[in-house]
Amino acid sequence: RGGATVRGARGMASKAAAPAAAARGGLLWRLAHGNFDFEDDMYVKLSGIPAPSAPPALRSSAKTVTSSRLSNGLRVASVEMHGHKASVALLVRAGTRCTNAYSEGAPQVLARLAFRGSEVRSALNMQRVLEKYGISGGHAGCVLGRESMTFHIGCSRIGAGWSDGTLAMLESVLRPEFSMGLADPRATDMMRAELDSHVKALRTVATPASAVLDDALHAAAYGDSALGMPLVVDEQKLASAAQLELLSEYISTWYSAPRMLLLGVNVNHNALEQVARMSALPDLPASDAHQMAPESWVGGERRVAHESASGVAYGLNAGERGMLKAKPDDAAVLAVLQEVIDGPSEVVQIRSKVGSASPSHTNLATVLRARPEFSHAKSLSAYACVSHYSDAGMLSLNVLCDEPLPGLDVAVAEIASSGELLGTDLTTKIAAAKKRAAVKVLDALEEPSAVAIAAGLKLVCGAGFSGAREVAAAIEAVTPAAVQDMHSALLQSAHPAIGVLGSASSAVTYDELCGLLASGSGSKSS
Repeated sequence: RGGATVRGARGMASKAAAPAAAARGGLLWRLAHGNFDFEDDMYVKLSGIPAPSAPPALRSSAKTVTSSRLSNGLRVASVEMHGHKASVALLVRAGTRCTNAYSEGAPQVLARLAFRGSEVRSALNMQRVLEKYGISGGHAGCVLGRESMTFHIGCSRIGAGWSDGTLAMLESVLRPEFSMGLADPRATDMMRAELDSHVKALRTVATPASAVLDDALHAAAYGDSALGMPLVVDEQKLASAAQLELLSEYISTWYSAPRMLLLGVNVNHNALEQVARMSALPDLPASDAHQMAPESWVGGERRVAHESASGVAYGLNAGERGMLKAKPDDAAVLAVLQEVIDGPSEVVQIRSKVGSASPSHTNLATVLRARPEFSHAKSLSAYACVSHYSDAGMLSLNVLCDEPLPGLDVAVAEIASSGELLGTDLTTKIAAAKKRAAVKVLDALEEPSAVAIAAGLKLVCGAGFSGAREVAAAIEAVTPAAVQDMHSALLQSAHPAIGVLGSASSAVTYDELCGLLASGSGSKSS
């Protein structure tokens, strides 16, 4: 739209080089060089064609969610985005929150077993079905969370790919291959050997330092149960969890109709419901005998040793404002505050150094690097994260480095409470943060698989799903005063959670770190 002209690249080059020849050229010359008399500048409106209100891919909203229920109460929902891709997700309200010292590691093993065979299909047969419709690889998998397990597939919406793929997914989740070992004693040894091979594969997966730090932070925030249970488990616990009886008990306990949601994006709702009736979903229990206890914030400090990394994370209790059921206005303010802390991309940072540095370009990472004791750190990364749950929410400030950084815990607390993150030109900084937050929302809700996961997480816990335009509008309405108030309220919340990884700590106690956080509202100097 910036004054460009609708023509081929060859036509542009030839017209610029020989305008006279372009004017004199006949029909054959124009066909060969892509130059025609009807070319128009792209910013000129075409008569009789109204401008669209929004791209079709961004029109997913709460009004387009179609919902129905099976005989046992299991919910089937669909969202129409008017795209060529389709996605189907099965969400289970389980995850690590539904584990204890006995069952710890079971969700990790079950996530690994997704799409790896069922009672009626071998692993090879299932992979052939998925590959037939281009569903294998990154188009099928399981996203394991602290209170949810999301099994999903993605393919073209044309043909029978999504329906056959959905049936295969439901088979592997509800009737996994290892369950044959319980029904047929002759298959027990074979299934145990199969489970052992999957556990060995899980052991070879490298665990990022950020995941270890996040587990430490959640343990400090919520204690040693429910949301405080780790996503990263050691080899011994994985081996203990990979037992036929334990996995079957986890499934029978937490896989019930009230805890599940089958969600399709860009698929016919009636056809999706028919696929659900053909599967084992109608056989699930209609009642949920094991209710999760309400989550409560504990707060405190957890220190974890690490060989190659150091880091610190501060968790601030967002409460109702950070829940999946939070009001759109509160969720929008948290999203903007997260962008304020994260700051712009590295490209923008480099450009600001080449040109004139702007206060709106400062973030947690740049403020830390400006301190002499951290200026030498080459791999320093800093980011904010908002963790949304059905009955809890947390905003965290995270800093990681591949080398020892003593005193990092004190520095982050001082920066968070001093007002350096909000800066002096708050209006300009928040205006830029709002644009980045809106772009992230629009990008995240363009892919059907991302929409299936995001919408499913909200719908499965009883919250409404808002489309990209609704969320972007809430972000646009955020004011600097609202961001200041949110920042101040979070810093003043009682008992923050602190996770320390490796050599990032100092001799300062937890109470002293809490005093540093509460010493300033974060907006006084702004």
